[in-house]
Amino acid sequence: MVLKNLSAAADTKVTLLGHEGELKFKSDDGNIVVEWPNLDPQNLPFAHAYTLKLTGVK
Repeated sequence: MVLKNLSAAADTKVTLLGHEGELKFKSDDGNIVVEWPNLDPQNLPFAHAYTLKLTGVK
């Protein structure tokens, strides 16, 4: 997933509501590229919406 026009800082963190742990990401030319986790559709706490939380972005 590409989040455009965001810059990551040294303390940037990306999390997904309902998923334990942080998501991996990289900065790419003024964008943040989030690596989506492998999710088991049978055990999702959410069915139709996904919420990302980003901290430490510019």
